[in-house]
Amino acid sequence: GGVVPMIGESVRGLVRILSPSGLSGLVSQAFGGEERAPDGAVSLVGAASIAGQVGAREGGLPIVLTLLAAINVFFFLFNLVPLPPFDGGHLAVIGIESIVNGVRRLAGRTADFRVRPEAISGVAIPVIAILMLLLVTTLWLDVTDPIRL
Repeated sequence: GGVVPMIGESVRGLVRILSPSGLSGLVSQAFGGEERAPDGAVSLVGAASIAGQVGAREGGLPIVLTLLAAINVFFFLFNLVPLPPFDGGHLAVIGIESIVNGVRRLAGRTADFRVRPEAISGVAIPVIAILMLLLVTTLWLDVTDPIRL
């Protein structure tokens, strides 16, 4: 269907998985005995497994290349999430500094505002913890209960 539908599906998937209910569902699937959702999060191990299953069953290389393109689009969008330590977080800090310094210039003050690294790390550390949670749970699920098509 092209890149635009991949972008839409990736955004919907990100919102669904990174929501509080998505994260709690992922943890309960991994460690609480809940049934694994076939449309849930997968690690790169699970994505490779799905690519192998689909490629062997439905036509080989074009399908696998489409899946690789979808993975690349997802990682592109995931990296643009406006939270540190992602690139989108760096862009958000630059935007905040530019806006505040622009307002300071208009008010006749010096444009020397900078976001303190301590403030950035206060956001980055919980984000990294959530990423580690995603890594552990998806890898555990892909090894112990892989998605079968």
